[in-house]
Amino acid sequence: MEKFCKQCGHEAKISDKMCTNCGTKLVEQQPQQTTLQTQFNTNVKPHRANKQMPKQLKIIFSFALAFAVLLSGFTVWANLYFSKDSTEDRFFTALENKNSEQLGNLLVHENGQFPSKGEIEAFLKLAQDLKEDELKEFIAIRPAGKFIGIFQMYKVSAIEQFAYYDGLSDGIEMKFNQSEIQSKKQSDGITYGPLLPGIYTVNVSLDNHFGKSKTDIKLKLANPLSDKILMDELPIGEASAFIMNYDKYLMSDSYLLVNDQKIKIDENGDSEKFGPIFLDGSQEVKVVVNFPWGTVESPAYKMDASYKDFSAAFLSEEQLKKTKDLLLTFGEQMQNAKAHLTTDVLTSATEILKEDFLAFEIAPLVQENIFYTGKLNKVEINTDFLSFKDGLLIVPTTFDYSYGFFSYGDEPVSMDDFELRSYVGLAFDNTNNEWKVSYIEASDQVAVEPTVTLEGSGQVYAPNTEAVTAMQENSIRVELQSFMESYTIASVDAINWGDIAYMRPYITADGPRYKEAKDYIAYLVNAGITEEFVSVEVVDFIGSGDGSYHVTTVEEFIIYYPNGQAHKTFETVTEVRNIIGTWKVNKLISTKEIE
Repeated sequence: MEKFCKQCGHEAKISDKMCTNCGTKLVEQQPQQTTLQTQFNTNVKPHRANKQMPKQLKIIFSFALAFAVLLSGFTVWANLYFSKDSTEDRFFTALENKNSEQLGNLLVHENGQFPSKGEIEAFLKLAQDLKEDELKEFIAIRPAGKFIGIFQMYKVSAIEQFAYYDGLSDGIEMKFNQSEIQSKKQSDGITYGPLLPGIYTVNVSLDNHFGKSKTDIKLKLANPLSDKILMDELPIGEASAFIMNYDKYLMSDSYLLVNDQKIKIDENGDSEKFGPIFLDGSQEVKVVVNFPWGTVESPAYKMDASYKDFSAAFLSEEQLKKTKDLLLTFGEQMQNAKAHLTTDVLTSATEILKEDFLAFEIAPLVQENIFYTGKLNKVEINTDFLSFKDGLLIVPTTFDYSYGFFSYGDEPVSMDDFELRSYVGLAFDNTNNEWKVSYIEASDQVAVEPTVTLEGSGQVYAPNTEAVTAMQENSIRVELQSFMESYTIASVDAINWGDIAYMRPYITADGPRYKEAKDYIAYLVNAGITEEFVSVEVVDFIGSGDGSYHVTTVEEFIIYYPNGQAHKTFETVTEVRNIIGTWKVNKLISTKEIE
């Protein structure tokens, strides 16, 4: 097609934009249309010249395009992120990182409810103990609604766990990892749950008549079948105790004290059952006994089992001090009594013990004419092994003393040391409200370590004037006792054999007793009366100043008559003389039958 400049008419090339002759801009010519094209063009809208797009429209178009791109990318991301596999991956990643917040968004109960923070913590502890395959036994990936109503979401559903408690429940409250958990109380126990699988710290509080207390236990809930898990390690239950040193005579009024609650103790020392209480040692128990000398409480014992053996305390601090002082005093008085040959100084002892002490400790000294000197070094007591026997409080006691023996007129020899290990029985005098030593038994078995050591005074006890005089008098008593026994036996033989010769060695030849005895023997022989000697005891003797003594004796005989027999007792007073070192009966002063 030809192209011409409209200004000068010069022919131009098709490619020229301007006239090469005059420089005028060339106008583009439209190609000629065919008849068909012309007909078609008449049916279309006239062509509008192109105009530049407005700026606002460009911005809108840009946003729409960007949104379409984002929407496409978001769709791809959402489908991937909320997929089943992605949910499982994110769950195990959160476990590995111990991300409790992320786990809280992924884990749900079987009913779709989200767990508490405490359940998440318990689940994390359990996951640390299990391998991945083991953990998968407790979870399942399940659909959980749609994100913005379009994209399918999944959650990690955990198999429900239930804790079961079948013990006493009065005043008991439980929390699992400090969270209150739904519970269902039945006739045979309480069920807690549902809970996530996990290792829980069960916070148990107890508030009843026996006090308020708390304790924590570890509980593992990991049952793939969702069976109830018994809380058999929970330290709660009823309890009772046995009093090992119970004495039914002195401890009949006794009880256990549990938070001001009095629990009875029977005659065998067994307490009634009480509870529920914690059996982990947090509950304290005391043994209280009302003794004749006052109420005594034992130290507090920890109840860490359903049945325990306890010991009652026998003495309060005040009474313990009194008994220690008593034993120290008794130790001093024993040395004093043996040195002075008298039980008058034994003010710490009962009358029964005084009699025994006189018979077994003082009398042998007097009989052998031996004097004693001694001093108390110390007294060792073990208050952990107190016991009762026949109504007496038995105290293991060791008396450490130094002693020596010597004869009258000699100087005391050097003293030897000795430990008298013994069981000392103390009696309580209700009338005077005081303790007395009533019993002492030496025993080599008393070898326990002392809990109390009391130092002695160190005073040396030696015979005084009264002791020397008493020794002399007792020496005469011993001689007279021996003589009067021989004399009385000889008198019975003379009667039975009708011969005064049996009595001649024991009576003076020129005294009145010889004729009296001879006539009396003849009378009994004629009457057919004989006698049997039973006993004789010197009960008193009084010196006359001339070497003679009026001796009072109590004599027992069995007298045989022709028609029967009789047991008779007589009190007789005779005059006895010491002739050149030999005792002789000189005269019968009086005799009378006594009942």
